[in-house]
Amino acid sequence: NGGTSGASTARAPSTARLDRRPSHEAHEDSVMLALASQQRYQAPDSLRQALTGEDTILIRADWVEEVYLAGGTLPRRQDLPDNAKWDPHQFSFAEDDPTAPRVAIVALSYSWLSPDHPDPKGFHLRSFGPLLRPFARRCRIGLENVAIFLDWCSLPQHPRNKVDRASYARALRHVHLWYAHRLTHVWLLTSVPRGLVPYGERGWTSFERAICTLVGPPEAALDLGWLGSGTGAAPTGFVCWAQVVRDCQVQRHPPATPEAFTADLACKTFTIAEDRQLLAARYRRVFEEQLGSSDLLQYGSMDWGDREVQELAHALPLLDHLRELELQENDISSDGAAILSRVVPHCKSLTRLNIAGNHLAESSRINLRDAWLNAGKPKDGLEIEDVRADRTKSCLSSEQSDDLTYSERTTEEAPPLARARTNDILGENLQLAALLERQEALEAKLDGTLNALMTKVDLAVNGLADHVAENVKASASKATPFSGN
Repeated sequence: NGGTSGASTARAPSTARLDRRPSHEAHEDSVMLALASQQRYQAPDSLRQALTGEDTILIRADWVEEVYLAGGTLPRRQDLPDNAKWDPHQFSFAEDDPTAPRVAIVALSYSWLSPDHPDPKGFHLRSFGPLLRPFARRCRIGLENVAIFLDWCSLPQHPRNKVDRASYARALRHVHLWYAHRLTHVWLLTSVPRGLVPYGERGWTSFERAICTLVGPPEAALDLGWLGSGTGAAPTGFVCWAQVVRDCQVQRHPPATPEAFTADLACKTFTIAEDRQLLAARYRRVFEEQLGSSDLLQYGSMDWGDREVQELAHALPLLDHLRELELQENDISSDGAAILSRVVPHCKSLTRLNIAGNHLAESSRINLRDAWLNAGKPKDGLEIEDVRADRTKSCLSSEQSDDLTYSERTTEEAPPLARARTNDILGENLQLAALLERQEALEAKLDGTLNALMTKVDLAVNGLADHVAENVKASASKATPFSGN
């Protein structure tokens, strides 16, 4: 007991010195830690570090395409041929070196379809293989500059020897980066054959989906399950990459608190029970490092309602560095505004809230504005006007007599000549809309035809090059060596 007491007494002065440290220094330290966390999920250095030592490798998309076209299946990491591995020394993004080829990294989130091989019959490969070349073309890079993270090929798999086990353990430290980093694209392969555990009921896939939508841009996470019929057949329902993005963009949900995510994991399926605790701790880390360091969250035009606001309200007080929150142009009503009124005083760093363009009653606006000001927030930091309602009110109250004004009124309010003119304008607008729709469909069809043609040309050129190389090699082997006589 005496030793423990003495240790406590010796630590007391150190604690007191920390307590006397100026508050602005503690704030600066907090800001620096937040910036370091942001860089971990935004700058390429963290991804480079994850590839150091080849504990994790990325595979070449052009090699994956060859396997897909040949009707094969992907081998495990230890059995990969050398030409399948993407060279990490080529790691360069446009902001790093404008003269170097750009790279696009795709992380695949998918369900293992058997214990020994995650895709023994090429079910998943057929769902994403045809999309690799259109994606590279959309990024304006060659297919050889698309690198893929796929755990079966990227991490050491069973059976693992002692070296493999150590390498796998080191790789797990960075595995979340491939799904949470702003410089990666995440493709969710949510379709599974009938009779297997669905994608959304599995632990690892739930974790990957949750962290890929915390902060990253919406277009960077795609649910490829929306393409095709979910039977494992190659997707044929798209005509251009813009349509893939439009149809498959993952719907973002409010971020779950670490406690809520841990509770949700209790209902998920795991092959290895210990992974449940691992993912709960890893989600908390990503939440605190990525979301907790963000100073801006953009949730505008997400079709969110009061239920989403309620979920978001649980997370907001945990975000110490959040300064700006955008919720404009959603379907939030007065109930959602009341929730925000209660949570605003607990968001110490929040100085700007944009909730314009929602469905708030005047009394709810007043209450939210009062809560905002009573919390010591800047008066001009709250954007609350209902733009749609104000625009409609302005149109209805205008006394101008031009054609635009008549088109905003009902035909019963306008005189006969105006009604006729209004009907003409509406008819012309409908014709124009139909014409534009046909033009867009034609452009999409032409784009799809061009993509298919370019793919065939690329394959033909590659095949011709291989044929020429084989002929040259054969000719060289038959040639008589020069004797010098």
